[in-house]
Amino acid sequence: MKNLFLIALILTSLFSKASTKMIVDDPCASITFPYTLAGANNAELLANLRQAILCANTNGNSITDVIDLNGHNLSAESSYDNSISGSFPTIQSKIELRNGTINRTSTETFRFFHISAGNELTLNNVELSNGYGSSTSADGGAIYNSGGSLNIYNSKLLGNEGQYGGAIFNGTGANLTIINSMLSGNKAQSTGGAIRNRGNANLTNVTFAGNFATTLGGAVANAGTYSLTLNNCLVFSNEAGNSANIDGSYTNNSSLVGTDPSFVNALDASSTAPTTGGNYSLNAGSAAINAGNSALINVINFPKDLAGLQRISGTSVDMGAYEFPLETLPVNLTSFSLKKESNYITLNWSTSSEVDNDRYIVLRAGDEKDFHQIGEIKAKSSPDGKNTYLFYDRSPIFGNNYYILRQIDKDGKKNDLGEKVVAFTLEPSFSLLPNPTIDKVTAYFKKGDYKTLILLNNIGNKIEEISLSPSLQQATLNLTNLPNGIYFIRLIGLKNNATKKVIKK
Repeated sequence: MKNLFLIALILTSLFSKASTKMIVDDPCASITFPYTLAGANNAELLANLRQAILCANTNGNSITDVIDLNGHNLSAESSYDNSISGSFPTIQSKIELRNGTINRTSTETFRFFHISAGNELTLNNVELSNGYGSSTSADGGAIYNSGGSLNIYNSKLLGNEGQYGGAIFNGTGANLTIINSMLSGNKAQSTGGAIRNRGNANLTNVTFAGNFATTLGGAVANAGTYSLTLNNCLVFSNEAGNSANIDGSYTNNSSLVGTDPSFVNALDASSTAPTTGGNYSLNAGSAAINAGNSALINVINFPKDLAGLQRISGTSVDMGAYEFPLETLPVNLTSFSLKKESNYITLNWSTSSEVDNDRYIVLRAGDEKDFHQIGEIKAKSSPDGKNTYLFYDRSPIFGNNYYILRQIDKDGKKNDLGEKVVAFTLEPSFSLLPNPTIDKVTAYFKKGDYKTLILLNNIGNKIEEISLSPSLQQATLNLTNLPNGIYFIRLIGLKNNATKKVIKK
């Protein structure tokens, strides 16, 4: 009897420990909704977003679980999950994503979301760009809705590419609602440059521009007798082999389809899509200003336009995603782009008008989004205000570089004109930045290639030596206390050595 008691006690202890371990290892134990996305780097952020969606899926669709992207700009990588059915977990409940951007940065397929029948995804203040489906199987370059509900509010879908529906495929029986949003620069390899609709689509104050389809429906292809309603929408500068803007039947409520609304900078869709470029706000005198039906937009739920301006700024709501501002802006920006060069980054921007503008400030940050000023350019004074500017960042960060372009009025008022990001990597196995330098210089190299870094003066005498661990890919030297002149940095490796000259000014 005593032995039986001991055996029972041991078994109870083992089951108790197993049960405890299951609770500790539950990946959803630390995720509660609403959930705010956090992580030390892009890979952690992607993993945590994926896990949050999986956990929300276990809650069923009786309530909506909110996932706040917390302003992060996520770089979606094909190596993370290359499943064409949706590179994040299939939506199998009710989920709302808020406040952030997701951008495909790889060269392979990565479609962001797949909504299964009977479930719902809401995007609120979200940007999805450069999503890509394979040429043969991916309907919807950014989102595939196979019988669920998709709601898109105050958001952008830019530069996505798919087979049917460059940005969205809205499947049979699926519901699609879009309000205060823009779909531009998307490309369909078949029909529906931005959207292929086989369900019910209700669109309010949406701008479609710069989208392209190889065959039908540069903006939207509406199959058969499915429902497509346009309220206060702008559909222009979309192109296709046939039926440039919309293919199929639709209901038009106070929308401009095929009529030029005078966009600030409309791109040629056939030659540029897929692209995230263009400026589809309105020029003064646009036929879309005060031409919408205010009763069609709920200004209580949607008080601001896509740029954050008051949704009804004049006598009536403007058509499309953007209101024309009553107050004249000091600068009308027509383009803002970044380009990675061999060992630096160029920023290029253009304006169509400048009034009382004093200068531009360029701010930069890494993934931590701690912005610091890195330079400024004095405003030009051309009579018509049409100017082009070029700024060189000769000391970029290794990895993601985020830039804010800030404009300063002559009275000191500040306006942020846009934020862009570009990844910076070095092609050679060993590079120095900045060079020349006034204080610090950073050596960039491939992981595991070198074990020692040596700083030498111009006659070959050693000044400093640093041991390099296999995980390092950069090392910074402080030359502040050294005289101006020529120095050499030598890397010693297991197989090869390398030496480069650095100038201290």
